[in-house]
Amino acid sequence: MSSKKSILIKQIQQLQGVEGVELIMVEPCEDNYMLCHIYFDPETVVDRLTPEEVALRNYNSTVKRGLINDDTDFMDFRMKLSEEVSELRQSWNNHKFINMTGMFDHSELADISLVCDAIALHYGIDLQTEKEKKMKVNELRND
Repeated sequence: MSSKKSILIKQIQQLQGVEGVELIMVEPCEDNYMLCHIYFDPETVVDRLTPEEVALRNYNSTVKRGLINDDTDFMDFRMKLSEEVSELRQSWNNHKFINMTGMFDHSELADISLVCDAIALHYGIDLQTEKEKKMKVNELRND
């Protein structure tokens, strides 16, 4: 039971969106089930979407608004991405550089990311895989 309990503790600690989870007691039940008593502070529960869920919901809402359709091509996405980058530049120019958090409108950075997500979804690109490949290349770089 002790190895099962340690596995269970690790699984509970990895619950997404819940911090400070503690396993209080485990009671064996019939049919190889266990009754687990856990404690967590409800104030620490965060209901967050995965990056993939955010990308898909944003893409679908953009399609629903008619801004992406079967006729949308790469040039349309390129123009939108350029527009969002310009808005980020403008935001940088309009703020005094104080620190990383106070130097620009963060939503402009999110807009750029969401356009990149939309491009990937529209063309069936697995952006997470591409990011992982690029991360590995960057980790091996010496410059």
